[in-house]
Amino acid sequence: MKKRLYCLVALLGAFAHQTSAQETNSDTLKSRDIAPVTITATRYESDKNRTPFAITVMGKNRLQTAQQQLSVHDALTAIPGVFVQNPDNFSQDLRISVRGFGARAAFGIRGVRIITDGIPESTPDGQADVDNLDAGIMRQMQVIRGPAAGLYGNGAGGVIYFQTEEPSAQPYAEVQASGGSYGFQRYQAKTGFEVGKMGVFFSAAHHLTEGYRDHATMSQTVLNTKLKFNFNDKTRLSVLLNYGNSPWADDAGGLTQEQVAANRQQARVQSVQFDAGEAVEQGRVGAVLQSKISDKHSFQARVFTTFRNFSNKLPVNSSGWVEFERLFGGGGVQYEFKTLLLKRPYRMQLGLDIDRQRDYRQRFNNINGVKGARVLEQNEKFQSIGAFWLHEWTLFQQDKSELLFTASTRFDKVTLSNEDKFLT
Repeated sequence: MKKRLYCLVALLGAFAHQTSAQETNSDTLKSRDIAPVTITATRYESDKNRTPFAITVMGKNRLQTAQQQLSVHDALTAIPGVFVQNPDNFSQDLRISVRGFGARAAFGIRGVRIITDGIPESTPDGQADVDNLDAGIMRQMQVIRGPAAGLYGNGAGGVIYFQTEEPSAQPYAEVQASGGSYGFQRYQAKTGFEVGKMGVFFSAAHHLTEGYRDHATMSQTVLNTKLKFNFNDKTRLSVLLNYGNSPWADDAGGLTQEQVAANRQQARVQSVQFDAGEAVEQGRVGAVLQSKISDKHSFQARVFTTFRNFSNKLPVNSSGWVEFERLFGGGGVQYEFKTLLLKRPYRMQLGLDIDRQRDYRQRFNNINGVKGARVLEQNEKFQSIGAFWLHEWTLFQQDKSELLFTASTRFDKVTLSNEDKFLT
Protein backbone atom coordinates (compact mmCIF):
# COMPACT_ATOMS: atom_id res chain seq x y z
CA MET A 1 0.00 0.00 0.00
CA LYS A 2 2.81 2.41 0.87
CA LYS A 3 4.57 1.75 -2.45
CA ARG A 4 1.40 2.51 -4.40
CA LEU A 5 0.92 5.73 -2.45
CA TYR A 6 4.44 6.89 -3.15
CA CYS A 7 4.03 6.14 -6.85
CA LEU A 8 0.83 8.16 -6.94
CA VAL A 9 2.49 11.14 -5.30
CA ALA A 10 5.40 10.95 -7.73
CA LEU A 11 3.06 10.85 -10.71
CA LEU A 12 1.07 13.80 -9.39
CA GLY A 13 4.30 15.72 -8.82
CA ALA A 14 5.49 15.03 -12.37
CA PHE A 15 2.11 16.01 -13.79
CA ALA A 16 2.10 19.25 -11.79
CA HIS A 17 5.63 20.04 -12.92
CA GLN A 18 4.73 19.39 -16.56
CA THR A 19 1.59 21.53 -16.30
CA SER A 20 3.53 24.36 -14.69
CA ALA A 21 6.15 24.21 -17.44
CA GLN A 22 3.46 24.34 -20.11
CA GLU A 23 1.83 27.35 -18.43
CA THR A 24 5.20 29.09 -18.19
CA ASN A 25 5.92 28.48 -21.87
CA SER A 26 2.47 29.52 -23.01
CA ASP A 27 2.18 32.69 -20.88
CA THR A 28 4.54 35.58 -21.10
CA LEU A 29 5.96 36.48 -17.70
CA LYS A 30 5.06 39.99 -16.66
CA SER A 31 6.88 42.17 -14.17
CA ARG A 32 5.29 44.81 -12.03
CA ASP A 33 7.06 47.71 -10.40
CA ILE A 34 6.31 48.06 -6.70
CA ALA A 35 5.95 51.60 -5.40
CA PRO A 36 8.90 52.59 -3.20
CA VAL A 37 8.42 53.03 0.54
CA THR A 38 8.40 56.76 1.27
CA ILE A 39 9.76 57.99 4.60
CA THR A 40 9.63 61.37 6.34
CA ALA A 41 11.42 60.64 9.62
CA THR A 42 14.69 61.83 8.03
CA ARG A 43 13.15 65.31 7.48
CA TYR A 44 13.36 64.76 3.71
CA GLU A 45 10.54 62.93 1.96
CA SER A 46 12.45 60.22 0.13
CA ASP A 47 12.74 56.56 -0.76
CA LYS A 48 13.67 54.33 2.18
CA ASN A 49 16.59 52.83 0.22
CA ARG A 50 18.16 56.27 -0.37
CA THR A 51 18.78 57.14 3.26
CA PRO A 52 22.10 56.38 5.02
CA PHE A 53 20.32 55.62 8.30
CA ALA A 54 19.45 52.17 9.59
CA ILE A 55 15.69 52.52 9.36
CA THR A 56 12.76 50.12 9.73
CA VAL A 57 9.31 50.84 8.30
CA MET A 58 6.10 49.04 9.25
CA GLY A 59 2.76 49.52 7.53
CA LYS A 60 -0.83 49.48 8.69
CA ASN A 61 -1.30 45.74 8.20
CA ARG A 62 1.65 44.90 10.45
CA LEU A 63 0.66 47.45 13.09
CA GLN A 64 -3.04 46.63 13.40
CA THR A 65 -3.78 43.11 12.17
CA ALA A 66 -3.91 40.40 14.86
CA GLN A 67 -2.58 42.77 17.52
CA GLN A 68 -3.99 43.46 20.96
CA GLN A 69 -3.49 47.18 20.30
CA LEU A 70 -3.15 48.12 23.97
CA SER A 71 0.14 49.85 23.15
CA VAL A 72 2.80 50.09 20.43
CA HIS A 73 4.82 47.37 22.20
CA ASP A 74 3.63 44.59 19.87
CA ALA A 75 5.10 46.26 16.80
CA LEU A 76 8.32 47.51 18.38
CA THR A 77 9.42 44.09 19.61
CA ALA A 78 9.86 42.90 16.01
CA ILE A 79 12.50 45.55 15.23
CA PRO A 80 16.17 44.61 15.70
CA GLY A 81 18.07 46.80 18.12
CA VAL A 82 14.89 47.96 19.88
CA PHE A 83 14.13 46.77 23.42
CA VAL A 84 10.87 47.50 25.25
CA GLN A 85 10.15 47.10 28.95
CA ASN A 86 6.97 47.32 31.04
CA PRO A 87 4.49 46.43 28.26
CA ASP A 88 1.97 45.13 30.83
CA ASN A 89 2.59 47.64 33.61
CA PHE A 90 0.49 50.63 32.58
CA SER A 91 1.50 52.57 35.65
CA GLN A 92 5.20 52.47 34.75
CA ASP A 93 4.45 52.98 31.01
CA LEU A 94 6.67 51.76 28.18
CA ARG A 95 10.43 52.16 28.47
CA ILE A 96 12.04 52.01 25.04
CA SER A 97 15.72 51.77 24.18
CA VAL A 98 17.23 51.85 20.69
CA ARG A 99 20.68 50.27 20.45
CA GLY A 100 21.20 51.09 24.12
CA PHE A 101 20.00 54.70 24.00
CA GLY A 102 17.30 55.10 26.65
CA ALA A 103 18.23 51.97 28.59
CA ARG A 104 19.18 53.97 31.70
CA ALA A 105 15.89 55.85 31.96
CA ALA A 106 14.41 55.41 35.43
CA PHE A 107 10.92 56.02 34.02
CA GLY A 108 9.35 57.07 30.74
CA ILE A 109 11.34 57.27 27.52
CA ARG A 110 14.63 59.18 27.35
CA GLY A 111 17.28 59.33 24.65
CA VAL A 112 14.76 58.45 21.91
CA ARG A 113 12.71 61.00 19.98
CA ILE A 114 8.99 60.21 19.57
CA ILE A 115 7.01 62.06 16.87
CA THR A 116 3.40 61.65 15.70
CA ASP A 117 2.24 63.19 12.42
CA GLY A 118 5.05 65.76 12.62
CA ILE A 119 4.19 66.80 16.20
CA PRO A 120 6.77 65.86 18.87
CA GLU A 121 5.78 63.69 21.82
CA SER A 122 9.22 64.26 23.35
CA THR A 123 9.48 67.28 25.65
CA PRO A 124 12.42 69.73 25.76
CA ASP A 125 13.73 68.01 28.91
CA GLY A 126 14.22 64.86 26.82
CA GLN A 127 11.36 62.73 28.17
CA ALA A 128 8.52 61.17 26.19
CA ASP A 129 5.39 59.17 27.02
CA VAL A 130 3.26 57.13 24.64
CA ASP A 131 0.23 56.43 26.84
CA ASN A 132 -1.86 58.84 24.73
CA LEU A 133 -1.13 56.99 21.45
CA ASP A 134 -3.76 54.66 20.01
CA ALA A 135 -2.10 51.70 18.28
CA GLY A 136 -5.39 50.98 16.51
CA ILE A 137 -5.10 53.99 14.18
CA MET A 138 -1.42 53.76 13.20
CA ARG A 139 -0.92 53.44 9.43
CA GLN A 140 2.89 53.59 9.42
CA MET A 141 5.78 53.51 11.87
CA GLN A 142 9.32 54.57 10.96
CA VAL A 143 12.17 53.75 13.34
CA ILE A 144 15.64 55.25 12.91
CA ARG A 145 17.92 52.83 14.74
CA GLY A 146 20.86 54.98 15.70
CA PRO A 147 21.93 58.54 16.54
CA ALA A 148 20.03 61.28 14.72
CA ALA A 149 21.20 64.37 16.61
CA GLY A 150 21.89 66.15 13.30
CA LEU A 151 18.17 65.92 12.57
CA TYR A 152 16.47 66.29 15.93
CA GLY A 153 19.16 67.46 18.35
CA ASN A 154 18.94 66.77 22.07
CA GLY A 155 18.17 63.20 23.12
CA ALA A 156 17.99 61.72 19.61
CA GLY A 157 19.79 58.40 20.05
CA GLY A 158 16.97 57.00 17.93
CA VAL A 159 13.72 58.22 16.36
CA ILE A 160 10.26 56.64 16.30
CA TYR A 161 7.99 58.43 13.84
CA PHE A 162 4.28 57.50 13.82
CA GLN A 163 1.76 58.37 11.12
CA THR A 164 -1.94 57.93 11.85
CA GLU A 165 -4.74 57.11 9.44
CA GLU A 166 -5.95 59.71 6.95
CA PRO A 167 -9.44 60.84 5.93
CA SER A 168 -10.87 58.63 3.21
CA ALA A 169 -12.41 59.73 -0.07
CA GLN A 170 -14.75 56.75 0.31
CA PRO A 171 -16.76 57.28 3.54
CA TYR A 172 -16.52 54.43 6.01
CA ALA A 173 -17.25 53.52 9.62
CA GLU A 174 -15.58 50.75 11.57
CA VAL A 175 -16.34 49.29 14.99
CA GLN A 176 -14.16 46.80 16.84
CA ALA A 177 -14.56 44.92 20.11
CA SER A 178 -12.20 42.41 21.65
CA GLY A 179 -11.84 40.69 24.99
CA GLY A 180 -9.69 38.14 26.73
CA SER A 181 -8.40 36.73 29.95
CA TYR A 182 -7.88 38.76 33.13
CA GLY A 183 -10.64 41.21 32.31
CA PHE A 184 -9.13 42.47 29.05
CA GLN A 185 -11.59 44.55 27.03
CA ARG A 186 -11.01 46.88 24.11
CA TYR A 187 -13.56 48.85 22.14
CA GLN A 188 -12.88 51.12 19.20
CA ALA A 189 -14.89 53.11 16.67
CA LYS A 190 -13.46 55.12 13.81
CA THR A 191 -14.70 56.85 10.71
CA GLY A 192 -13.28 58.80 7.80
CA PHE A 193 -14.81 60.86 5.00
CA GLU A 194 -14.29 63.92 2.81
CA VAL A 195 -16.57 66.89 2.24
CA GLY A 196 -15.39 69.07 -0.62
CA LYS A 197 -11.81 70.11 0.12
CA MET A 198 -11.98 69.05 3.76
CA GLY A 199 -11.27 65.54 5.06
CA VAL A 200 -12.19 64.21 8.49
CA PHE A 201 -10.90 61.26 10.48
CA PHE A 202 -12.15 60.46 13.99
CA SER A 203 -11.50 57.57 16.35
CA ALA A 204 -12.41 56.66 19.91
CA ALA A 205 -10.91 53.77 21.86
CA HIS A 206 -11.48 52.45 25.38
CA HIS A 207 -9.22 49.92 27.10
CA LEU A 208 -9.85 48.04 30.31
CA THR A 209 -7.94 45.23 32.00
CA GLU A 210 -7.65 43.70 35.45
CA GLY A 211 -4.12 42.47 34.76
CA TYR A 212 -2.44 39.12 35.29
CA ARG A 213 -1.27 40.11 38.76
CA ASP A 214 -3.10 41.52 41.76
CA HIS A 215 -3.38 45.30 41.98
CA ALA A 216 -2.79 45.73 38.22
CA THR A 217 -6.07 47.13 36.86
CA MET A 218 -6.12 49.82 34.18
CA SER A 219 -8.71 51.95 32.40
CA GLN A 220 -7.97 54.27 29.50
CA THR A 221 -9.85 56.27 26.88
CA VAL A 222 -8.18 57.85 23.83
CA LEU A 223 -9.82 60.19 21.30
CA ASN A 224 -8.25 61.37 18.04
CA THR A 225 -9.42 63.75 15.33
CA LYS A 226 -7.62 64.73 12.13
CA LEU A 227 -8.91 67.49 9.87
CA LYS A 228 -7.26 68.05 6.49
CA PHE A 229 -7.89 71.11 4.33
CA ASN A 230 -6.66 70.89 0.74
CA PHE A 231 -6.58 74.49 -0.43
CA ASN A 232 -5.17 73.39 -3.80
CA ASP A 233 -2.88 70.76 -5.28
CA LYS A 234 0.16 72.36 -3.64
CA THR A 235 -1.01 73.53 -0.22
CA ARG A 236 -2.71 71.61 2.58
CA LEU A 237 -3.32 72.10 6.29
CA SER A 238 -3.67 69.33 8.87
CA VAL A 239 -5.27 69.99 12.26
CA LEU A 240 -4.60 67.29 14.85
CA LEU A 241 -6.57 66.80 18.07
CA ASN A 242 -5.68 64.20 20.68
CA TYR A 243 -7.11 63.49 24.14
CA GLY A 244 -6.24 60.68 26.50
CA ASN A 245 -7.56 59.95 29.97
CA SER A 246 -6.45 57.14 32.27
CA PRO A 247 -8.21 57.68 35.63
CA TRP A 248 -6.32 54.79 37.18
CA ALA A 249 -3.49 52.39 36.42
CA ASP A 250 -2.42 50.31 39.42
CA ASP A 251 1.20 49.28 39.99
CA ALA A 252 1.73 45.71 41.19
CA GLY A 253 5.40 46.37 41.96
CA GLY A 254 8.42 44.06 41.80
CA LEU A 255 8.80 40.68 43.51
CA THR A 256 11.73 38.74 44.87
CA GLN A 257 12.59 35.31 43.48
CA GLU A 258 11.09 33.66 46.56
CA GLN A 259 7.84 35.60 46.15
CA VAL A 260 7.63 34.63 42.48
CA ALA A 261 8.10 30.97 43.39
CA ALA A 262 5.37 31.21 46.03
CA ASN A 263 2.82 33.13 43.91
CA ARG A 264 3.85 35.02 40.81
CA GLN A 265 0.46 36.75 40.57
CA GLN A 266 0.70 38.48 43.92
CA ALA A 267 1.40 42.19 44.23
CA ARG A 268 4.21 43.65 46.25
CA VAL A 269 3.01 44.27 49.81
CA GLN A 270 4.12 47.91 49.76
CA SER A 271 2.29 48.52 46.46
CA VAL A 272 -1.00 47.50 48.04
CA GLN A 273 -0.27 49.31 51.31
CA PHE A 274 0.43 52.66 49.61
CA ASP A 275 -2.04 52.07 46.73
CA ALA A 276 0.73 52.53 44.15
CA GLY A 277 -0.35 53.64 40.69
CA GLU A 278 -0.92 56.65 38.48
CA ALA A 279 -3.65 58.76 36.92
CA VAL A 280 -3.02 60.89 33.84
CA GLU A 281 -5.01 63.20 31.59
CA GLN A 282 -3.49 64.69 28.44
CA GLY A 283 -4.72 66.74 25.52
CA ARG A 284 -3.06 68.22 22.45
CA VAL A 285 -3.91 70.55 19.58
CA GLY A 286 -1.55 70.79 16.64
CA ALA A 287 -1.47 72.10 13.09
CA VAL A 288 0.88 71.35 10.20
CA LEU A 289 0.94 73.47 7.03
CA GLN A 290 2.65 72.11 3.91
CA SER A 291 3.09 74.08 0.69
CA LYS A 292 4.94 73.26 -2.51
CA ILE A 293 5.66 76.73 -3.82
CA SER A 294 7.22 75.42 -7.05
CA ASP A 295 9.21 72.46 -8.30
CA LYS A 296 12.28 73.88 -6.55
CA HIS A 297 10.84 75.41 -3.40
CA SER A 298 8.68 73.91 -0.64
CA PHE A 299 7.77 75.00 2.85
CA GLN A 300 6.42 73.41 6.02
CA ALA A 301 5.36 74.91 9.36
CA ARG A 302 3.98 73.35 12.52
CA VAL A 303 2.61 74.63 15.82
CA PHE A 304 1.17 72.75 18.78
CA THR A 305 0.30 72.92 22.46
CA THR A 306 -0.09 70.05 24.94
CA PHE A 307 -1.31 69.86 28.52
CA ARG A 308 -0.66 66.93 30.86
CA ASN A 309 -2.07 66.48 34.37
CA PHE A 310 -0.31 63.69 36.21
CA SER A 311 -0.66 62.05 39.61
CA ASN A 312 1.51 59.19 40.82
CA LYS A 313 1.46 57.31 44.13
CA LEU A 314 4.79 55.66 44.92
CA PRO A 315 5.08 52.76 47.41
CA VAL A 316 6.89 54.91 50.01
CA ASN A 317 5.78 57.29 52.73
CA SER A 318 8.15 60.25 52.35
CA SER A 319 7.39 62.30 49.22
CA GLY A 320 5.49 59.30 47.87
CA TRP A 321 2.67 61.31 46.26
CA VAL A 322 3.70 63.14 43.04
CA GLU A 323 1.60 65.63 41.10
CA PHE A 324 2.39 67.97 38.24
CA GLU A 325 0.58 70.12 35.71
CA ARG A 326 2.52 70.37 32.47
CA LEU A 327 2.08 72.80 29.60
CA PHE A 328 4.22 71.94 26.60
CA GLY A 329 4.16 73.63 23.22
CA GLY A 330 6.18 74.96 20.38
CA GLY A 331 6.57 75.13 16.64
CA GLY A 332 8.92 74.84 13.77
CA VAL A 333 9.53 75.79 10.16
CA GLN A 334 11.55 74.17 7.41
CA TYR A 335 12.34 75.29 3.89
CA GLU A 336 13.53 72.94 1.13
CA PHE A 337 15.29 73.89 -2.09
CA LYS A 338 15.99 71.61 -5.07
CA THR A 339 18.24 72.29 -8.04
CA LEU A 340 21.06 70.87 -10.18
CA LEU A 341 24.59 71.27 -8.86
CA LEU A 342 27.22 70.44 -11.50
CA LYS A 343 24.39 68.82 -13.44
CA ARG A 344 23.62 66.51 -10.52
CA PRO A 345 20.43 66.58 -8.38
CA TYR A 346 20.95 68.54 -5.17
CA ARG A 347 18.61 69.55 -2.39
CA MET A 348 19.05 71.27 0.91
CA GLN A 349 16.83 72.06 3.85
CA LEU A 350 16.93 74.84 6.43
CA GLY A 351 14.85 74.57 9.59
CA LEU A 352 14.16 75.92 13.05
CA ASP A 353 12.58 74.12 16.05
CA ILE A 354 11.40 75.96 19.17
CA ASP A 355 9.82 74.12 22.12
CA ARG A 356 8.88 75.31 25.60
CA GLN A 357 7.78 73.39 28.67
CA ARG A 358 6.46 74.50 32.06
CA ASP A 359 5.85 72.04 34.92
CA TYR A 360 4.10 73.01 38.13
CA ARG A 361 5.27 70.17 40.36
CA GLN A 362 4.22 69.18 43.87
CA ARG A 363 5.08 66.29 46.16
CA PHE A 364 3.28 65.08 49.27
CA ASN A 365 3.77 62.32 51.79
CA ASN A 366 1.88 59.12 51.01
CA ILE A 367 0.00 58.02 54.14
CA ASN A 368 -1.05 54.50 53.13
CA GLY A 369 -2.67 55.71 49.93
CA VAL A 370 -3.96 59.02 51.34
CA LYS A 371 -2.40 62.39 50.47
CA GLY A 372 -0.36 63.74 53.36
CA ALA A 373 1.57 66.95 54.03
CA ARG A 374 3.11 68.83 51.11
CA VAL A 375 6.90 68.60 51.00
CA LEU A 376 7.73 70.18 47.61
CA GLU A 377 6.27 72.86 45.37
CA GLN A 378 8.13 74.38 42.41
CA ASN A 379 7.89 75.63 38.85
CA GLU A 380 10.23 73.99 36.37
CA LYS A 381 10.85 75.55 32.96
CA PHE A 382 12.61 74.13 29.92
CA GLN A 383 13.26 75.71 26.56
CA SER A 384 14.89 74.23 23.48
CA ILE A 385 15.89 76.13 20.34
CA GLY A 386 17.45 74.21 17.45
CA ALA A 387 18.51 75.26 13.95
CA PHE A 388 19.55 72.73 11.29
CA TRP A 389 20.94 72.71 7.74
CA LEU A 390 20.72 69.51 5.69
CA HIS A 391 22.24 68.62 2.31
CA GLU A 392 21.78 65.78 -0.16
CA TRP A 393 23.75 65.65 -3.44
CA THR A 394 23.67 62.86 -6.00
CA LEU A 395 27.30 62.42 -7.08
CA PHE A 396 26.69 59.49 -9.43
CA GLN A 397 23.57 57.99 -10.94
CA GLN A 398 23.19 55.21 -13.49
CA ASP A 399 20.21 52.93 -14.00
CA LYS A 400 19.20 51.90 -10.46
CA SER A 401 22.56 52.65 -8.85
CA GLU A 402 23.54 55.96 -7.33
CA LEU A 403 26.07 57.50 -4.97
CA LEU A 404 24.78 60.13 -2.54
CA PHE A 405 26.56 62.69 -0.38
CA THR A 406 24.60 63.72 2.71
CA ALA A 407 25.53 66.16 5.45
CA SER A 408 23.75 67.70 8.43
CA THR A 409 24.64 70.59 10.71
CA ARG A 410 22.59 71.47 13.78
CA PHE A 411 22.90 73.85 16.72
CA ASP A 412 20.82 73.46 19.89
CA LYS A 413 20.46 75.60 22.97
CA VAL A 414 18.66 74.04 25.95
CA THR A 415 17.79 76.22 28.95
CA LEU A 416 16.52 74.91 32.30
CA SER A 417 15.31 76.89 35.30
CA ASN A 418 13.63 76.10 38.60
CA GLU A 419 11.59 78.38 40.87
CA ASP A 420 11.05 77.11 44.40
CA LYS A 421 7.64 77.96 45.84
CA PHE A 422 7.69 75.75 48.93
CA LEU A 423 10.40 77.29 51.13
CA THR A 424 9.29 80.81 50.20
